[in-house]
Amino acid sequence: MDISAWSSASSLHLRTSRRLDGGLRFAAELGYFDEERGNGTRLTGSAVRGTDVVITLQPDSTTGERPEWRFLAFAQTRRLMSFFSSVSPDRTFETPSLDQFKVPASSLGLAFELGKRFSDFFRLDSGLDARWIEGETNERFRWRDGRFTGLREAGGRQILAGGFFRGVMRSGAFRHEFGLRGDYWRNDRSKRIEKPLSSSSGFPLQTRLAPGASGLIPSLRYDANWLVVKPLTLSASVYVGGRVPTLNELHRPFRVRDDITESNPALSPEQLRGIDFGGELRASANLRVSSRAFYNELHDGVANVTLGLGPFESESFGSVPLGVTLRQKRNLPRIDILGVESAVEYALAPSARLIVRHLFTDGRVGDAGTYSSLSGKRPAQAAAHQMTASLHITPHPSWEIELQGRGASSQFEDDLNHRRLAGFAVADLRVSWSPRAGTEFFAACENLFDFEIETGKADAGLLAVSGHRSLRCGVSLRF
Repeated sequence: MDISAWSSASSLHLRTSRRLDGGLRFAAELGYFDEERGNGTRLTGSAVRGTDVVITLQPDSTTGERPEWRFLAFAQTRRLMSFFSSVSPDRTFETPSLDQFKVPASSLGLAFELGKRFSDFFRLDSGLDARWIEGETNERFRWRDGRFTGLREAGGRQILAGGFFRGVMRSGAFRHEFGLRGDYWRNDRSKRIEKPLSSSSGFPLQTRLAPGASGLIPSLRYDANWLVVKPLTLSASVYVGGRVPTLNELHRPFRVRDDITESNPALSPEQLRGIDFGGELRASANLRVSSRAFYNELHDGVANVTLGLGPFESESFGSVPLGVTLRQKRNLPRIDILGVESAVEYALAPSARLIVRHLFTDGRVGDAGTYSSLSGKRPAQAAAHQMTASLHITPHPSWEIELQGRGASSQFEDDLNHRRLAGFAVADLRVSWSPRAGTEFFAACENLFDFEIETGKADAGLLAVSGHRSLRCGVSLRF
């Protein structure tokens, strides 16, 4: 029943740019990708296809300065199919559990930015943007007597519109940057319709239409930089912002192994408050060291909250089978995050550069509200330590080699901190050759030594691993 997980992907990216009369520059980009995955058993798998179109118009600048204005329009489409199964405790057989046979999503957007440099010491930028997103999931569920007995349709629409002002001012050894942004959001056309596929399916038609919701999210940010002495710069920032839950979080349920995660159309926007301070030291022409400490408070953070371990009956979600964990997207009142981010960059030679980065984060649920069992727990899938070290070598102007090591400490797979995933360390390699301007051939290998990376763990002890050695090669042409 168990097989090796696999993935097959392809992508295409085209871009054209042309100078127009009147000193304008027009650019258009077209991107396409598709990927198919086998998820470790004979029945489970997924396929996704996507298209992106981006058009920009702006003044043609040859000085390297940011253009005084820019107009951008884009469109995106996504098509997803995914099949899930339930596996017996002894892993001798599996049965279908969910067939998301049609999950389309579309997005359209516009943006306009306007900027002006008033002097060598002050610049002001402003902009407006809007985005329309619509998506739904169509799925067969409730496997009974060798067939699916239920059909579910769920989805909605999201409208986002915002504007911002951003200013940069220099005064002697100080640089100040301030920003103000406001975002209007609206979620509507929310629906969840469940109906039997036949009169003998044994459950009634259910229709849930969530009322529309809307609101305004203000964002503020202030950054200050102080050049203390020539090689040393200190910096500090304060910021307030927010995020609207995605349509996936609002409307698309999913199942991974024996974990069911339900969507939640009643989610509230997240709100972030934070402060950070740090510094950068250019110790020599070859060495640069930087570090930044930060503290964030995330209010109404969206998390996968455990509701129970089957078997039990849920008024909202029906029967939960034996050994299956039911979770739902919920807002947690407050998550506290303390961290330090550091980097060292050293030029070993004119053609070799070493960059080492480390991120430490200590995130805890500070206020769990009605979910008292989560108080003091670490957020799921959040490693305390993450590190990368990359060596960039240019042995010849036409050749580039990048060797990278990356790793993370252990982390918890679930919100209750019962399932610990081991840390990992892997190496990647990328080699590229540019025989002439505009042409690049490349080959890359991720997880060079084929180490296992733990990505999931079930209550029954089943361990999911990924990240096995993968090879990519391609060509990039610019003309």
